[in-house]
Amino acid sequence: MPYEPRNEFHARYATKPKTTGAEHTKLMKTITDYTLKLNKTFGYDFNTVEFAIRNGIPYAIDFCNPASDADINSVGQENFDWIVEHSAKLAIEKAKAHKPKKNVTSWGSYVRDASTPVTPVVKKSSLKTAAQAKKTVIKKAITPETKSAAAKKTNTKPKTAVKKTPAKVKSASKKTK
Repeated sequence: MPYEPRNEFHARYATKPKTTGAEHTKLMKTITDYTLKLNKTFGYDFNTVEFAIRNGIPYAIDFCNPASDADINSVGQENFDWIVEHSAKLAIEKAKAHKPKKNVTSWGSYVRDASTPVTPVVKKSSLKTAAQAKKTVIKKAITPETKSAAAKKTNTKPKTAVKKTPAKVKSASKKTK
């Protein structure tokens, strides 16, 4: 329904569209598509959406109205009758589709997607931490080959571990006089 904010309050919705013909048909199709997308996103079964049109482009300016203003004094008799008829049809449709003990709430993709935790995809990195890199360098530097090469340079044999055993200590007894 067209709206003209410069009209007197009671006549703001009692106005004619500024477009006609194919231009009007195309504009109304775009507005309908935008309205359905908004309502699906928010999960609304019933909503009023207001658009401002500038240079033939519709801009949604008020679109979160699931309890819409449908006062006959605001929207006029013709629009009021349309709202009453279509809200009654929707209520009957929902009542007929009711399934006992079944949750039929629709939160819309906006809320559903925002409340669903997203598990980030973590790729394993081939990079090493500084500590891992240091260990690798040390392991590569001290190999049996490098031990032998170091021993040849100094003309000494590589050290081997020798187990030392403690020597037995003889106890000396002193004679006291």
